[in-house]
Amino acid sequence: MSELSPLRRKIGAPRRAPKSPALDPRRVWRRALIHGFSRAIGLDAAVTGMEQASLTPDEIGAMVGEGALCALLDGPHGYGIAILDPGVVNSIVEMMTIGRVYSRATTPRAVTATDAAMMADPIDRFLESQEALAGDLETPITSGYRYATHLNEIRKIVLLMADAPHDHTQLDLSLGPSGERVGRIDVILPRLPAPEPEGEVVKDWSSQLSGRLMGSEVNLRAELQRLTLSVEKVQSLEVGTVLPLSRQSIDRVRLVTATGAVLSDGRLGQSAGRKAVRLGSPASAPFENVEIASAAPALE
Repeated sequence: MSELSPLRRKIGAPRRAPKSPALDPRRVWRRALIHGFSRAIGLDAAVTGMEQASLTPDEIGAMVGEGALCALLDGPHGYGIAILDPGVVNSIVEMMTIGRVYSRATTPRAVTATDAAMMADPIDRFLESQEALAGDLETPITSGYRYATHLNEIRKIVLLMADAPHDHTQLDLSLGPSGERVGRIDVILPRLPAPEPEGEVVKDWSSQLSGRLMGSEVNLRAELQRLTLSVEKVQSLEVGTVLPLSRQSIDRVRLVTATGAVLSDGRLGQSAGRKAVRLGSPASAPFENVEIASAAPALE
């Protein structure tokens, strides 16, 4: 049997599937918008340009032009904002009312409550796709946001959002089957907090544990004297029975833990009309046990 020629071997060899490019934040946003709008309302959208930057909430108001819709987004790290320009708003409205997008340019008009209600589902589908794709990134990005409400007063943006740098993603779009309609979406989300170094995490955990332990309760008792009694003597104790104490135990007290460990010597006294113990030096010698031969007679 003759060997196959190099050409035949190449023809017969299985073709390898092209390796897809690695997923990065920019591809996440592009794919999320295309898939989200398509699945929500069947709107054809292509991302023709994209910019990412940092801004603060007081800069957002200037980005909301005439006829644009400003949506408040709610998520795990505080509020965010999505701004849809008239091209995007009208394309979504046309797709949901007549089933197609006109190729002619749109004229800016005031956004109505009905317009805002129509935007909720496409925005949510877009953000759901972004959240799902972001889960595959090695470096996390802000995700998990959904449409909350329409903001018709731009001044509320500064009041609702945290006064801190936010991540701004601008997406330039071509819309409709022919792509002649153009639009733009701006998404502003809170910036993820920087991860703490491992050493700081351990230190913080240690301080939290220490705080919990130091805040826990410890039961202590003050002892005047320790006595040794037989079981028979203990059973014969009754109200009025007198137990003899040594002279030194009259005002000598020891502070003892629940396990029997002696913490400190002290002296019995009064403070503000109440019995009190004045702590002295750490305990030196244990109490002397007093053997009681017989119970003292009951007091009359």
